Amino acid sequence: MDEAIREAVAAEIRKTKRKRLKMDAVLQAVRRLPLGVRSDFEIQKRLLKTLEAMAEEGSIHLPSSKPSWDRLTGLPNFVRVDRSDDDAEKRLSLADLDCFYCTEPLPFRPFSLNIEETRGLPLLVVENNCTYWSCCRANESLKCYAAVVYGKGFEACASDQVTAVERAGDGLRGIEGQVGASGVRYSGDLDPTGLAIPRRINRHRENAGAPPMTAEVRLYRALLEMDRTTPCLPSQAKDHDPDWTREWLGEELAEMYLSSWGDERWPQEGVTEKGILRTLDNSSG
Repeated sequence: MDEAIREAVAAEIRKTKRKRLKMDAVLQAVRRLPLGVRSDFEIQKRLLKTLEAMAEEGSIHLPSSKPSWDRLTGLPNFVRVDRSDDDAEKRLSLADLDCFYCTEPLPFRPFSLNIEETRGLPLLVVENNCTYWSCCRANESLKCYAAVVYGKGFEACASDQVTAVERAGDGLRGIEGQVGASGVRYSGDLDPTGLAIPRRINRHRENAGAPPMTAEVRLYRALLEMDRTTPCLPSQAKDHDPDWTREWLGEELAEMYLSSWGDERWPQEGVTEKGILRTLDNSSG
């Protein structure tokens, strides 16, 4: 099941007290997630699989009649949600099940399995899978990061899902300990939603007493200089925060981005492996 989409559906359920949850609201919420997809067809397909999995668990109920399904999207027009008054009594705690909380696993790749070689270097967290592999290959030769971490857009962090933020943050701290990293640098998409991710993670790290992540400005600068853009979605306007953008990127890069953000966005994949190698090799940490 796609956990990012599941969190988005759960958030929409919590927003309403109705027993029927309209799919239009769910679809809009899912479209705001940093899923790395380029078509509505793929989003609808992944959402349907998540809804079917949730229905098998019994957390939602899909309509059985054909008129209740959209023939164009293949999605139900609504889902039904159980809202029994005794729900709280039915819930089991981790202690009831003799279980414990596990941190969210995040894929990561150090350039060496010898902690003495990686100790003291920063982690690099990237948002998208293509950039993750490009940075991993670059780091194998440059050895400038203790490890490269695939943040997966920190799943539903861009939707302010507290649980997802906490789990991603806990997983990140675990990696820091495994490779002896000193500091965490982050690079992601240059758009309002992509910039909101490190803000929310840093909020959790601050609450947990961990030092904040810092922007990997070299990769952000390379992204702006390559200037491979796609249209910016109007729905991202809710995450737009010029003050945070300046704090995160610095005045110079922030102004370069802010002058065009309303019309364009810079996906992280705009910088190729060769571009990453050249950028990191020609500049100091």
